Amino acid sequence: MNNNCGFGAKFGKYKIAVFDGACMHPLLRPGDLLFILEIPPRRIKIGELICFYKKGTFVCHRLIYKRVKDGKLLFFEKADNARVNGSYIDPGTVIGKAVKILRGEKEIKLKERLIKRYTHVLKTLFLKSIIYVFAKKKKMRRGEA
Repeated sequence: MNNNCGFGAKFGKYKIAVFDGACMHPLLRPGDLLFILEIPPRRIKIGELICFYKKGTFVCHRLIYKRVKDGKLLFFEKADNARVNGSYIDPGTVIGKAVKILRGEKEIKLKERLIKRYTHVLKTLFLKSIIYVFAKKKKMRRGEA
């Protein structure tokens, strides 16, 4: 399941995209307008919504953590409502971070407090999913699954 965005116009210092997907629910809903601030990837913080290209598709997911591997910075991204664990991406594919959502006439600013709350929940779910995968693999080795 992907969170596809229809990339649109530039409005002042923001790029505008129309969100289309379910993996970032309940925060993002189909038809939401995302205001994306173009900033260098190194300035994006853990827990913020990053907008990037993945296999030619424009995507908006949450940045879970950063990692340096072989001297190269990598981002680990994951959708809030995804059943899969997420993936590493090259920060060079990142357009910027989503800072505001426009849903109809309602404006939602993505503040740090909201980001910290979602990040805590996501880290907990991520750890639980890793434990589940390892337990399932262990049962498969024993022939219990």
